[in-house]
Amino acid sequence: MIIVESPNKAKTIRALVGREYDVVATVGHFCDLPVKEMGVDVANGFKPTYVYDPDKKDVVAKLRALRGQHAPSDILVASDADREGEAIAWHIARTIGLKPDQVRRAEFHEITEPGIRRALGSIRGLDLGLVAAQEARRILDRLVGYTVSPVVRDRLPEERDLSAGRVQSVALRVVVDRELAIRAFVAREYWSVHARYPWPGDARRHWEAEVIGQLPVTKPKPIELPTQASATELAAKLGGPHRVAKLTRRETQRKPPAPFITSTMLQKASSRLKMSTDETTRHAKVLFEKGLVTYIRTDSPSVSPEFQQETLTYLKGRYGAGVVPAKPNQYKAKGAANSQGAHECIRPTVLATEHPDGIDPRAQALYALIRETYLASQCKPAKYDLTEAWLTCGDLVLKASGRVLKDPGFLAIFGEAAEEEEEEGQGGPLPVLAEGQEHTPMAIAPKQHWTKPPERFTEASLIKYLEEKGIGRPSTFNSMVAKIRERQFVGFMNKRYLQPTPKGEKLDAELRACFEPVIKEGFTAELETHLDAIAAKEEEWRGFLANFWEAFTPLVDAARVGTRPRPRGGAKAAGGTGGGEIHDPNAPPCPKCQQSFTRRIRSTKTGKDYYICARDSRENKVCGYIAAVDAPADAKDAPACQRCSKPMKLVASRKAYRCSDDGCNTWLDQDHATHPACPTCQGPTRKVEGKGFGCVKWRKEGGEGSCQGWVKWADWTPPKKTPPAPKKPTKRRKPTSG
Repeated sequence: MIIVESPNKAKTIRALVGREYDVVATVGHFCDLPVKEMGVDVANGFKPTYVYDPDKKDVVAKLRALRGQHAPSDILVASDADREGEAIAWHIARTIGLKPDQVRRAEFHEITEPGIRRALGSIRGLDLGLVAAQEARRILDRLVGYTVSPVVRDRLPEERDLSAGRVQSVALRVVVDRELAIRAFVAREYWSVHARYPWPGDARRHWEAEVIGQLPVTKPKPIELPTQASATELAAKLGGPHRVAKLTRRETQRKPPAPFITSTMLQKASSRLKMSTDETTRHAKVLFEKGLVTYIRTDSPSVSPEFQQETLTYLKGRYGAGVVPAKPNQYKAKGAANSQGAHECIRPTVLATEHPDGIDPRAQALYALIRETYLASQCKPAKYDLTEAWLTCGDLVLKASGRVLKDPGFLAIFGEAAEEEEEEGQGGPLPVLAEGQEHTPMAIAPKQHWTKPPERFTEASLIKYLEEKGIGRPSTFNSMVAKIRERQFVGFMNKRYLQPTPKGEKLDAELRACFEPVIKEGFTAELETHLDAIAAKEEEWRGFLANFWEAFTPLVDAARVGTRPRPRGGAKAAGGTGGGEIHDPNAPPCPKCQQSFTRRIRSTKTGKDYYICARDSRENKVCGYIAAVDAPADAKDAPACQRCSKPMKLVASRKAYRCSDDGCNTWLDQDHATHPACPTCQGPTRKVEGKGFGCVKWRKEGGEGSCQGWVKWADWTPPKKTPPAPKKPTKRRKPTSG
C-alpha cells in the first residue's frame, strides 16, 4: 500500500507500479487545527487540537479502513518530503493506528519508474524532528493570526475582512515600504557626454566613447554634470582629435544559470513567460505529477551524480563536446541547509522528452523553460573577447568598451533567447585600435538622465526579495503573495506591479504600531532558523513557543487598550436596537478567568445585552464565557454541562447553551424544558429539525460519557398549549356628526 497526497500523482504511480501495489491519495492536508476556534491549549504546553476536514470524510474513512488489512511493514507513506509532507505522514499514521516507529516513509523526488525504484529501495522512518518543526510553525501561525486579527479588526472598525498573519503581514509590509520609498523619492537630473567616431572602412557604422572624468587616465577624476549647461560646456571642449592613450584586451566569461529552485522558477516564469505565481505553481504541479519534472518545492540546486553524467553524455551527442565542461558544474544552496535541502533542483526527468503531449500549451512552455535552464546549467560558460579603450582630449578622459563572443558555451542551448539576457553595459565590438592613434569625432552628443525611484515589486521580484532576506520556504512563496492579493491588501498596477491598497496601508500602520517586533523581516527570518534547529532536534519546540508567547502577550494586551467598538452584523450605533458591540468601561471581571468583560454585545434577535470575555473571539476561543448583562456574572448561575459538569455559556444567536470546555462541545437548547426527556438516561434532549430529539450526550461514534437515547418525531406528542384567555369585546362609539 502506497499513500501519497495528490490523486494525479497516485494515478501516475499506479500505472508505473502495476497491480503489486495499491495507491491511495489523501488530497493534501486532511487533518488540521479547527477553523472556528484557536485549537491550541496555551496553558497545557501549547497542546494542539486536530480535527479532520469535513470535506474529506471519504479520505479519512479510506485510511481508517486500512486498520488490520495490512501489516505496518506493507504500508509506505509517500507524502511530500518536506515539513508539511512529514506532518501529513504523521496524521496518516495516527488515523491508521500506526505508532511513529512503525511508519515507513518513501520519498518520490521524481514520478518515473527509476525514481520510484530508487525510492522503494531507500525506505526511512518518520522524521519526528520535521513533524515537530511543522507543528511549531503551524501553532505559532495560529497564535499570531487568531490573536492579532481580532485586535486589528477592533482597532479599524470601519474596514471589513481584515486579517493578519506571521508571513502575510511581513509581505504586506515589504510592499508598503517600497511604496513609501517611491512617494518620498525626488528625481534628480544629471547629464552625460558621448563622442561618436566613424568606423574605419564602413560609413554605415560608428563606435562610441563616454566622458568619464579628468586626467590621469589610470584613475580619472569624476565630473559632475547636473545641468544641460554644464554638459554643453563640457562638450565644447571635445572638438579636437582624440588620442588612444590606453588599450586592454582580455577574455571574460559569462557563467551559465543555476538550475531552477522554487523561487527562481517563479521569477523566471514571470519575466520570460509572463506567468503569475499561481499559474506557474499550478502548471509545475501538473508537470511533477505526470512524471515530467522532479519535485517542485526545493531550495537546493544540486543534481544527483548519476543524472548529471547522463546529462553530459546527452549534451555531447546533441550539441557537441564543445559545450561540456572539463569538470561537472556544482551548485550550492544559498544560506544554511534547511528542511528542503535534501531535494534535487527542478529538472526534467527524461532529457529526450522535448515536447510532452497531453498537457496545456502554457505548461509546455514552462516545461521548455525548465528543461533549457537545466541543460544550460550543465554547460561551459560563454567566453568573450573584451576590449577597453581610454581616449584623451586635453585633460578629459573618455572610455569605450566592446566585446565579441568567442565561445558560446551554454548560450548554444538558449539560442536567440540568450540575447534578451545580455548583461547591461556590455556593448558590441570595437574596431581594431592601437595606442597612440588619433580619431576625430563625427558628433558630440550630451544626454539627459534622471535618477529613478525604486521599482515596485512584481510577484516574482517580491518572492526574490523575501528569499534573499530568508523569509519563507518553497512551500510558502506562492501562498504568502496570493493571500495579500486575495484579501485586497495589495492590487496590481499596470497588470504587473504590486501596489498597496488604502485598506492594506491602514492595516500595515496598525500592525507596525502594535506588533512591530512580530512583523519585521528579522523576526520571520530568525523563525526559520529556529524551525531548522527544531527539525534537526537541536531545539525543543514547546520551549521555543513558550519564549515567543511570553514576549508576544504584552504586545496583545497593550494593543487592546483603547480599541474602538466594532459594529457586528450590520449593527447600529451603541444604544440602538440593531445589535452590535457596545463599549462598556464598567464591565465586571470574568468569573472564569478574571479577565475584564470589555466586550458587550447586543443581540440582533432579542435586543438583550450580553457580556463576552475579552479573551474570547470568533478566532480565539481562549475562555468563551458569556453572561447576560442583567444576570449575576457568576459561573455557578449558568447551566451545568450534562457530560462534564462544567458551566455552559449562552450563544444567543443559536438560542442555546454551549459547554465552556471547547473539547466537550455539548449543547443545550434554551427551551429544553419543553422537550421530551431522554428515554435512556432521562436527561434533556436537543431538537433536530425533521428528525426528532436526541440526548444532549448523544455521539455518533459512541464512547465513554455518550448516550444514544433518541425520540423520533413521530413518537412524540407535543404538550398542548394553554389557549390565552379570550379578550372582552370593546364597545366602539358611534361617530357623531356636526
